[in-house]
Amino acid sequence: SLQQYGMSILLPVGCSGFEDWLLDKVDVGALLPSIARGGELDLMAVCRAPSSQRDGPASRRGSLLGRATPRTPQPSAEVTSAATPAPAPADRGLELSIQDVTLDLDESQLKDLTYATFLAAAGDQASPALLGVLRAQLEVSAARSDELRAVAALDAGAKQEIGTLHMHARLLKTVRPSSFSSFKNFVRWRRGTSATLWCVLRQAATQRWRGASDGSGRAALARLRGALRRADVADADEYDEAEYAAATAAVVEAAGSVAACCDAGWDFGWLLCASIADRLLRGTFDALSEAEYVAESDELVGLLRARVWPALGITPELHLALYAWVHFRQFVLSGEGRLLDSANTIVKALPVLGGAGAGEASGGDGADTASNGATGNAVSSTGNTPTSSRQATPRAPDSAAAASQVLGCLSEAVLGLLRDYHGSLLDALAFVLLDGGPLRLFVPGDVDALEADLTALQALFHAEADGLELDEVESASAPLSAILDAMALDTDVLIANYKQALALPARPLATTQHGAAPAPAPALDPDVLLRVLCHRAEHAASKFLKGLKINKRLPLSAVGQAGEVLQKVKSKTSPGLLRGFSTKKK
Repeated sequence: SLQQYGMSILLPVGCSGFEDWLLDKVDVGALLPSIARGGELDLMAVCRAPSSQRDGPASRRGSLLGRATPRTPQPSAEVTSAATPAPAPADRGLELSIQDVTLDLDESQLKDLTYATFLAAAGDQASPALLGVLRAQLEVSAARSDELRAVAALDAGAKQEIGTLHMHARLLKTVRPSSFSSFKNFVRWRRGTSATLWCVLRQAATQRWRGASDGSGRAALARLRGALRRADVADADEYDEAEYAAATAAVVEAAGSVAACCDAGWDFGWLLCASIADRLLRGTFDALSEAEYVAESDELVGLLRARVWPALGITPELHLALYAWVHFRQFVLSGEGRLLDSANTIVKALPVLGGAGAGEASGGDGADTASNGATGNAVSSTGNTPTSSRQATPRAPDSAAAASQVLGCLSEAVLGLLRDYHGSLLDALAFVLLDGGPLRLFVPGDVDALEADLTALQALFHAEADGLELDEVESASAPLSAILDAMALDTDVLIANYKQALALPARPLATTQHGAAPAPAPALDPDVLLRVLCHRAEHAASKFLKGLKINKRLPLSAVGQAGEVLQKVKSKTSPGLLRGFSTKKK
């Protein structure tokens, strides 16, 4: 209907119509505002993200069993107003994050920069189909692609300085609104270029000044900030050609002064080059079916090796490490196990780990070890990367160190997933013990089997020092161990502890008539003790609960509430989660 009324609808690459699989992925909440705005409707932009760890148990766990889910640190907001008015939401999935290195570019700016870099380095040799794949992955429209190509053509020296800020500084001084279809598009490009210039030079300045002990470097950085603000014209009515030319000339002059005072000079820097390479390598996978390679993957990797990597200083070792990272990221998004196998195969080929090396990892026997064509593609696309003539940046002093840092990110991502899985299993077990329903019954004798299960779970995730740290595993399990300690108490002692906990919620478990309570355990609140009584399959517990005259529907514990699971109690003869324990037969 919208097409009949003249609305232009942009379909994903490779899709010829409104196919069922595409419509299944459309997010109605994102589609309706796009329709209301009018203009071109990009269906790729309103497709919902596939199942990922973001919506899994880890994101809902919160304070389950006393654990808090760590928040992802937000980028610094110190970027000048010329950078970006408001950060765009982060791309779905894992993101490469090097310790002590920050990249203050929002995702849309980084994607534009990535696509512009590929166009400048290899756009003349890429097929239209490959460019379409990259546009889909980087969310760049065809019109935007034409504008970025036209901008790159304005600088005759672009191909010689693709991986440097010098090219972007010259473009900032040269490009005018007439190169774009609208002033809004010009503002978007200028802000992205300004943000790149600012964040890279500021990062380089925080690492090490060179010959600027008199403060001249910091003064130049302040002048650069001021010049960027002066050039930040957001409205066409406020644009003046002479004023803008003077402002951009001041930007280039100040940027040159800062670059002269930094060890990195005009270089892009290690993290920005790695981030661009990461997003380009993602282009080997389908934007919607994350586990599948695109038909143009071999063409893409060949152009990256021959044209783009030399410009960015991506070495063979760093290429392997980044490609392993991308495969692991796609595994997290899709859950496809063969991608994890591919990541393992690529990592083992790294010389850093004593592998065969980049030159020996391509084709041949390496590809034959794959169990299917996709894994073979992963291995055969990793080798023979030409060595870059550019010098390594101070942040990555050599190829091995750069690859090691990427592998460190990969290791942290693996451990993060292990922590999420471990926490989710602990939460599930705690939910069974505390909110398991009327048919989930326990007696003190069951604790031995439950403790054996918990010990096996700890051993699984510790994995003989190959997994999580033993202290971390034991600390995460401590609240669950405390619940098991309470379950091991005799019913009369458990009732006494509950009564005491009502007055003193932080009171530790009391000793039993047969000796001390099992193991020193954290204090339990009355909410936990009450639920242990509700699941106790003994007449004494049932009689005590009936005497309390609590509501028939006992509210969920903290575990149940955080898991967002509604527990319905159908019992009419017994309070709480207990069902029918008023008779000896039950």
